[in-house]
Amino acid sequence: MKRFVLFGILLLLLLALPACNGSPTGSESTDSEQPPIAPHVITNSQTPLQSAPPTPIPADEDIIDEAICADAEPDPIAESIASTYEVPYQQIIDWYCAGSSFDDILVALETSLATDIPAETLLSMREEKEWEDIWVEIGFTNDL
Repeated sequence: MKRFVLFGILLLLLLALPACNGSPTGSESTDSEQPPIAPHVITNSQTPLQSAPPTPIPADEDIIDEAICADAEPDPIAESIASTYEVPYQQIIDWYCAGSSFDDILVALETSLATDIPAETLLSMREEKEWEDIWVEIGFTNDL
């Protein structure tokens, strides 16, 4: 019996829910009299205003966080990398502050583990080449 009552209530709610969608009734005004819900949205009959081109966002490797390099608080990302790869924290910070991104440091450390080429050497190569080119040069991957 309880299931029947619960099912009936659920059915009633589902039928009543569409009535609550905010559609106008006879006493309410029509759409033409109401302000648009989102006036900033451009419709098909409007053309957008021309604006200045967006300012380019620098790539991840172009951003150096000066607070990390100023020996403020230890950086959790650098700490994690140092712990995972058993590299001194200060070495990670030195590479980062010299211009290497944390992504490049991670790739260099992983590549170093697989090839026995020092991460320092790989990061130096990365200054002039993409990782794919470095891997081909050191024989880590085949020339594609």
